[in-house]
Amino acid sequence: MNPETRCVLALAFATAVPSLLPAQVAEAPAAATAVDDAPRPAALLAFPKDTGPRDAAVKTHPEVVPTVEASLRWLLAHQGPDGRWDADAFHKEVDTDPRLGKGRATHDVGLTGMVLFALAREGKAAKGDARRTALEKGARWLCEQKGENGLLGTPTAVDHAYDHAIATLGLCSAALVTDDADTLAAAKAAVAHLLARRNPYAVWRYGMRDNDNDSSVTTWATLALLAGREAGIDVDPAVWRPVRIWFQAVTTAEGQAGYTRAGERSSRRAGDHAVQFPPEHGEAMTAAALLVRSALGETTADDGVLGKSIALLADKPPKWDPSGGCIDTCYWFFASEAFRHAGGDARTPWCRELVAALVKGQ
Repeated sequence: MNPETRCVLALAFATAVPSLLPAQVAEAPAAATAVDDAPRPAALLAFPKDTGPRDAAVKTHPEVVPTVEASLRWLLAHQGPDGRWDADAFHKEVDTDPRLGKGRATHDVGLTGMVLFALAREGKAAKGDARRTALEKGARWLCEQKGENGLLGTPTAVDHAYDHAIATLGLCSAALVTDDADTLAAAKAAVAHLLARRNPYAVWRYGMRDNDNDSSVTTWATLALLAGREAGIDVDPAVWRPVRIWFQAVTTAEGQAGYTRAGERSSRRAGDHAVQFPPEHGEAMTAAALLVRSALGETTADDGVLGKSIALLADKPPKWDPSGGCIDTCYWFFASEAFRHAGGDARTPWCRELVAALVKGQ
């Protein structure tokens, strides 16, 4: 299991489980309560209120608290001395089993952004706190990776759009909890670059306004922009309409959303990747579409198809089964966040299955 996957697992626990508890969902800031005049049900970052999400979690899922805290400690222990989370060299920082797999150096920017997002979801921390120090160091390293055009990192991999979007999400999150001016400035530049990459009258994929679009990159880009707006960054509201149109277009009447077209399954790499991780075991793109559309204010009352999307996710809950190719942490994260935004009775059994799967797999 490579470090990118491990960090998504930690992210899922550190964010999705507590935020699925209704009493702990933070309200959206007054200045960011609408997207194109459509109310947004909850803040993207869902910072805990004064009581904290753990108080509610321990009443319903007592195993969550130590598991989340262990996940956060793992993330803190694997931060490099320069502030990054190093995808292909994380074994140097902590004595772990090298057989667990390495990531790719090209993803250091995105990996660091993902960890910052997970740490920031815990809320603000006092100066000198280990989590606050890690956030500041990680954000400083990301700021140093910013080019003149606002791009975070070097686009040596074809899928660097993911890294930039997730790094932008992390920077915006860190800016909001550290109140650091340099981090906010870098986040603003990263948001501007992300907006400049979007296809005219459409959404995002790998290139710069290359008229190619997909649901996966678009989801991360949208989450980054929502986090930026929450951090006080000016985001042109005109961007939300083409995003909504895209996800409506790729969602079938049965509620299943697609990767580049209606109903298309998630992408897999060449070779036996699809055999090891059959895309039909999950509904990652359906979860992504439901998350974005719900976060932008759509409800099942507006579009009955969204109710069918919820049913599709509920029918494929998380299961920790390494032998069966069912572990899709990206799907679990998107779906958990989608349930939080969409609400309804289905999130309770989903949360129960998520807790069982992640506790078993830790």
